[in-house]
Amino acid sequence: MRKYIVFIVAFFLSKSVAQNSFMVSGDCYKITDAEGIDAVFVFNGISATSTITYTGTDFVEWQENDGTFVSNIAQFSPDEGGYRVKTNSGEYFYIWVFDYTNYLVSIADVKLDFGDDKCFNISVIVDFDDNTKKMNYQTQTGEKTLLRKYELTYKTAEWTGGAWVENEQRVEQIYPFTSIAVESPYSNTSFVLKGDQFAQAFGIQSDYETKEYQAIAIKAYPKGVISKRDAKNEIDQTTPNSSGGTSKNCKCKQEVLNVVSQNPNIGGSAPLVVDFKSNVNEDAADFIEWFISDDANPNSKIRYTDKDFRYTFDKAGNYTVRLLASSTECEYTDSITITVLESFIDVPNVFTPNGDGVNDEFRVVYRSLIEFSASVYNRWGRLVARWTDPAKGWDGRINGKMASPGAYYYVVQAVGADKDKDGKNIEWKCSGDINLLRGKK
Repeated sequence: MRKYIVFIVAFFLSKSVAQNSFMVSGDCYKITDAEGIDAVFVFNGISATSTITYTGTDFVEWQENDGTFVSNIAQFSPDEGGYRVKTNSGEYFYIWVFDYTNYLVSIADVKLDFGDDKCFNISVIVDFDDNTKKMNYQTQTGEKTLLRKYELTYKTAEWTGGAWVENEQRVEQIYPFTSIAVESPYSNTSFVLKGDQFAQAFGIQSDYETKEYQAIAIKAYPKGVISKRDAKNEIDQTTPNSSGGTSKNCKCKQEVLNVVSQNPNIGGSAPLVVDFKSNVNEDAADFIEWFISDDANPNSKIRYTDKDFRYTFDKAGNYTVRLLASSTECEYTDSITITVLESFIDVPNVFTPNGDGVNDEFRVVYRSLIEFSASVYNRWGRLVARWTDPAKGWDGRINGKMASPGAYYYVVQAVGADKDKDGKNIEWKCSGDINLLRGKK
């Protein structure tokens, strides 16, 4: 077993030495990983100055592949064809020589083909002239073909980091081929075919470019952003997860319906103001439509044709906002689920207007109200404060002067954005005592 391992290691070491033991002069592309052979040399025109030298110390002579003697000098001037190096150990290292001027790339046309799947994939058709030859060479096991690599480049757009970013795509193709399939680009671009790798290395390639492609593949990443209000006493402004809770001091006229979606995209308290952005690849977009529908009444829809727009949801419930973006040939659709939460009110029983910034105003905790009215009375029934904005409250002053500490009576009436089982808006009626404590600042 050890002898076998040593033999294998020695074999690969000798091959590695052979691949690195050739030196050339002239404009040449050296290949050491071609199938079935130790090295391939592609010259950009073979002349008297084109030479190959075997630099190993075990050199005996150069031969043609059939054994015909060529030279007993390590450096020789080759013609196109196959050669081998005979070594002192009797081992042979095989090479092949090409004159690239006999295999120049010749392409008649490069064009685009649009099939039935053009919204997702297109084909770049390449018409090679008949005189473009394969680079075939002989090995001990038969004829092989040298890989000729071509590169197709084009641009597309990708949605990255919340924006469309243009980047270059590269596709490698091995000759012979007649077409290259690519994903339909999301931006306008031209397709450029370069190659093969030898022409690129020698600086003699011609780039074959198509006419500019007008993007038809369309995609969008619609997004809704809730406009947050600054009222600290309004709960669940921009969250679909209801804080729940039970109002201690308020009663509603009828039973509140639960309209919270199990898996909403976005949601919160009404009036829910949402900025919608289509985020569509603009090179392809010819027409944009938005449809807003109430899941409870899906046949009733509101339509917009702006790329971006703002909408206010003032009724509790689940909504589907659907985007339809289209190009001349293709269309894309996606949707966003909106949940507007049911109404809620809770009233505190004490506040401390002492200027310390904590609980300085008598304010209700609320969500999803479309109408509101609050009044505060002193012990003799005199009105001391009134407001209609639920985000506001009473600062504990009467006519600009600090009110006396003690108990006051409040009445709160409101209408929710949600409806009861009879289709009427939920009504809230709250009343009770609020204790004003000055405390220490």
